[in-house]
Amino acid sequence: MQAPLWTDFVGEWWSTLSNGIAIALALWGMCVALRHGCELRFIATFANIALVGVGSVAFHGTLTHIGQQGDQ
Repeated sequence: MQAPLWTDFVGEWWSTLSNGIAIALALWGMCVALRHGCELRFIATFANIALVGVGSVAFHGTLTHIGQQGDQ
């Protein structure tokens, strides 16, 4: 039997992990856009998606008021 995925340091595991995947995909998109010489607006869009993911990880990982401000 597996131990539950629980710790005092992370508030919501699955939201935190899924946002980590979104960050990784946004960074990958930035790399692909840079490699193909896309316009800056595409690179900035991927960067903004990654930034939203970082804020969401801060909130769901800590469940604090400061983390919530980062998510907003």
